[in-house]
Amino acid sequence: MKKAIAPILIVVVIIGIYALNKHMGKKSSDTTPEPPSKVASKPDPKAPEIPAAPAARLMFEKGILITDGTKPLIVGLTASPEVTDFNNDGKKDLLVGTFNAGAVHLFLNKGTDSKPVFDGSSKILAGEVALKVGSG
Repeated sequence: MKKAIAPILIVVVIIGIYALNKHMGKKSSDTTPEPPSKVASKPDPKAPEIPAAPAARLMFEKGILITDGTKPLIVGLTASPEVTDFNNDGKKDLLVGTFNAGAVHLFLNKGTDSKPVFDGSSKILAGEVALKVGSG
């Protein structure tokens, strides 16, 4: 059965090329390219001019180490942080979810938005049980 498909496919391709050439007004034996005199050498005056894009340089600002007390704030390798004013005190707090454990940690900001100070965290509770968020 596979041997019969190849000749049919070749015939379909040949018919398609013939139909395309006929549609474009070319003979199937005409394989010479258009002479350069027939090729448009000037841009279309009605076409909008596209400015060249400037060379972009990606610049990063200096990073800030966020600490929990005096130690770097570390929740785990798969932490997913969210910045929000959790307790409506006007300062941005930090919610951090963990992928593996599914726990959600709350770090309340005791400093300012520009210089946050975090000192310990608490797990978000659902009733009296630590909230666990599934992964996946």
